Amino acid sequence: MNFLFSFQNRYLVNDRADNVRLQIEAIAGRHWSDFSENITGKVKEDGSFRFTPKWTFGVIQGFGFRRSFTYLIGTVVENDGETIIQTTARPNYGIVAAFYCGVFIIIAKLFGVNLLGNESFGYLFRSLSPVCLVVAGLMIFGAFRLRSRFERLMQLRREE
Repeated sequence: MNFLFSFQNRYLVNDRADNVRLQIEAIAGRHWSDFSENITGKVKEDGSFRFTPKWTFGVIQGFGFRRSFTYLIGTVVENDGETIIQTTARPNYGIVAAFYCGVFIIIAKLFGVNLLGNESFGYLFRSLSPVCLVVAGLMIFGAFRLRSRFERLMQLRREE
């Protein structure tokens, strides 16, 4: 599922795929008490991986949503002798849903649909738009920060 706040990247690596997978496993295998980097993750048997921030300012639980605010999901692909890391940095689906819910309520009120009682459009706009902006900023900032942390640890540069 690809949302507005999902950031995809490809990295061309000058190393064998096995060595790259070992580097990723080393990052994912850091002990919980290693406070040098705010990143933790898991490598699956198929070679894909998922990283999240180790420490976050909040926790989301329930309704089948995962707990972390942001995720970096990726795979290592070897194609014609080149090793490519493909990643997607994205926020939690619960945060994305909260953002779109707030925007939907504002737009619905603009067209005369009362979803939250008989509040005026001005009141809803003044109260929900700052919340939507903060949530959007948190989503973008969290995804970029996790991606840049992974790039720094793996010593990567984005392929343009």
